[in-house]
Amino acid sequence: MIYSLNVKLNEGQLLENLVISELERRRKLGFIKTDRLYYYRTLAGRKRDVVYETSDCVHAIHRDQGNSKSIRQRRRKSS
Repeated sequence: MIYSLNVKLNEGQLLENLVISELERRRKLGFIKTDRLYYYRTLAGRKRDVVYETSDCVHAIHRDQGNSKSIRQRRRKSS
């Protein structure tokens, strides 16, 4: 489908699309317990490719230009 739009994408964009598609598939199958996936960019312009929230944690996933990935998790404080 991407190629049918006649839009040129680089390898990084294709990989990002693949990762987001796989996360969405796993979310719909119930493996990722969240209502939706979000895209996030800070005021300073730094971005995370995907952010999602589960009952006890916020997950931020980013694929950088060096083809590595970082996954950051921040646990919620118990009330």
